Amino acid sequence: MNSLSAVLSDLSSQLGVELIPEENLPNKSHPYSIRFSGLESTRSFSLVMARSWKTTQIYFRADAFAGDVMHYLCDQINLHHEQFSKSLEANQSKYSSITLEIDGQPVLGNAHQNPGMSSLKFEVETLTSESSIEYGLVNDNEENLVRFAVELFASILPIEAVSYRHADEVLGYPEGAISQVLVNKYERDPRNRRMAIAHHGRSCLACGFNFQDKYGDLGDDYIVVHHVVPVSKMGPDYVVDPKSDLVTLCANCHAMVHRQDPPLSVDELSKIVKH
Repeated sequence: MNSLSAVLSDLSSQLGVELIPEENLPNKSHPYSIRFSGLESTRSFSLVMARSWKTTQIYFRADAFAGDVMHYLCDQINLHHEQFSKSLEANQSKYSSITLEIDGQPVLGNAHQNPGMSSLKFEVETLTSESSIEYGLVNDNEENLVRFAVELFASILPIEAVSYRHADEVLGYPEGAISQVLVNKYERDPRNRRMAIAHHGRSCLACGFNFQDKYGDLGDDYIVVHHVVPVSKMGPDYVVDPKSDLVTLCANCHAMVHRQDPPLSVDELSKIVKH
């Protein structure tokens, strides 16, 4: 099993949006919800994870004042009707049931032309006899369920890839522009990450650890990219040089350089590791 947080972190990196797990205590039948950062709080929606006898379900739930977002989602699904129909058809055999409706009409096979579209229903369910979702853990079937639901909605959300921020990832091109959404965010771009890895490689520059060497295919293509100068210290027009401004670190060394403020340099940490 994987933790739900780890799955969402991986999806965040892959899709370029920040995904937030919310624990619905003390509701054991609907233990978690998934939200997309970058949408206005209380005027957005969540993907709720529900558990019943031998099934795990994810369903769409709009916030109380999410009329504009609902209209936007309906409009985008209609606009990309062919894409959604293909996705639904391709995944029907993988799940026990999939429902996607606009104003009570199935999306599969039906393009809606009504500009007043405002009602959206989405549910997807998988059979799984055992589950630990109430403890924040997902099995393979549930992980696939999460990935399908999140990817479906991420494809049409009005969130730019630069809105993603995560301690283990670097995105930005230039970096440092601050905008207010749910929290202050530092705009980043995945090109910097790719260029830094191409230059520095996928081994930790402080201790030499390589995830693929240790974990095989599971660790393939994983490494943390760290800003030598913290993003929050950069001006809005700062253009990052991936060769000098970014370094590759393992997760442990990345955590250690941030134990101090300002962060330790790679050379300083390397001396500690080798001591």
